[in-house]
Amino acid sequence: MFSEKRTIDDLARELNLSKSTVSRALHDSYQISPETKEKVFRLAEQWGFHFNPQAQGLKSHRSFTLGVVVPEIAHKYFSSAISGIQDVVLPAGYNVLIGQSNESAEQEDEVIKQLVAARVDGLIVSLSGNTRHTDYLRTLVRDRFPVILFDRVSDEIDCPKVIIDHEKAAYTATEHLIGKGCRRLAHLSGPQVLTIAKNRIRGYKKALSDYHVPFVPELLVENGTNPEYTPQHVRRLMQMPEPPDGISCFNDDVAINALLTLKEMQVQVPRQVRIIGFNNEKECRIIEPNLSSIEHPVVRMGKEAAQLFLNRMNGKNPDQGTVVFETSLIERASTGNI
Repeated sequence: MFSEKRTIDDLARELNLSKSTVSRALHDSYQISPETKEKVFRLAEQWGFHFNPQAQGLKSHRSFTLGVVVPEIAHKYFSSAISGIQDVVLPAGYNVLIGQSNESAEQEDEVIKQLVAARVDGLIVSLSGNTRHTDYLRTLVRDRFPVILFDRVSDEIDCPKVIIDHEKAAYTATEHLIGKGCRRLAHLSGPQVLTIAKNRIRGYKKALSDYHVPFVPELLVENGTNPEYTPQHVRRLMQMPEPPDGISCFNDDVAINALLTLKEMQVQVPRQVRIIGFNNEKECRIIEPNLSSIEHPVVRMGKEAAQLFLNRMNGKNPDQGTVVFETSLIERASTGNI
């Protein structure tokens, strides 16, 4: 793995540092100061010490590569999750191979198979909006291949998961609108094949029931994850004989497109209709009026998923269950007082 004459232990003793600090420095970890890295690199070069991850992989029968599959790499939500994952696994000596499904179940299946064929040591996956069958992933899990699901998960797959309580989050959003006086509440849902979309619909309906607000089936609209369909849905809702006075949205992209459509229709927000998104993206503070949203701790979730993977690789808690993160309501002008 290293020069036969020198080891990480030798470097650590010579520099009066811990073995883990030296290892992180050799991996150029952000956790190690530039000064410490310079000392480690200088002595390593002086000793002719070279880290060889390929040899390390051969010795341990690992590739030291993690596969990550998300619906869309360029989307700020998933790029944030990937950043959290890399923050944890890169210092531990793992490379990351990233694939995207483009919200296609077929492409997702193909990308996962390609990553497994490339001999990744495990997978962290957020499912596409069209994933209805999870046979291949369930086969991997059955064969003890490390799979971690985050955010968009399936109850059919018995593996560690990192999620938020989507039912509770949707309940909070709906409760907030009701507290502002809304009595005809629409919900632009995600793809209802997704567990998270189903859970949010449950939270929406439960809040309506608890506060004795009628559920109107026509106000529940499957918008999907793509905001391009939002304008037609919003126009149809606002042209109803009794239009909604509150709208909760699957994500902030959908909510922002709903806001822009309402502006084009000259519908005043929040005077005529209040609107709330999900994820608390930075655009929420830029759009006018500023968008209320449910904050989703995506970076922390990415880090947790990565740590679950490392735990599995190190033989710790191999049967770890589901980790649930809390969300919080961020109130802004789109649901504010008139």
